[in-house]
Amino acid sequence: MKRTLVVTVGAGLIAAALAIGLGRETAQAAPAPGSLLRGAVGADFDSQLPPGSLVGADFGVDVSLSQRAGNALGDDDVYIKLSWTDGGGQTIPTTSDTNAGCTGTLVNPTAPRGKVCIYIAGGDNAANVSGYSVRPGTGESRYGFKLKWDAMHNGDTFIDAVWAYRYP
Repeated sequence: MKRTLVVTVGAGLIAAALAIGLGRETAQAAPAPGSLLRGAVGADFDSQLPPGSLVGADFGVDVSLSQRAGNALGDDDVYIKLSWTDGGGQTIPTTSDTNAGCTGTLVNPTAPRGKVCIYIAGGDNAANVSGYSVRPGTGESRYGFKLKWDAMHNGDTFIDAVWAYRYP
């Protein structure tokens, strides 16, 4: 009788622990609408442009979201905001991939619902900085996005940034 009671209580405690753990996993899988994810992204490469080319060496970095996005992210859902500071002798990155809804800062990045805003903190030798889907062509993904740029000349090229994604 005593052994049966111990086994039953033990099994009940294990089941309760599993239920709590699974409940937490479920809660993480479904953030509330309007919830905000934040992170950092960046890369540093040495560029060797093709002979005679003004721009030609391009670089891209994929970013994985810590939780699945509430909507599929396509090329039209990932934007750039230049908040750049010259670290000493650097050239300001360029972009045309902007969105007026990216109103945050480097300290407090934010984004419109269903969008990613990448806030460029530092960079050099980087033109046409853009945000994309991690899937090629017109593909969309709920698992991440891509930051891409072109080097303007041979030598070091880098981007350092923070980003935000807001659930729809």
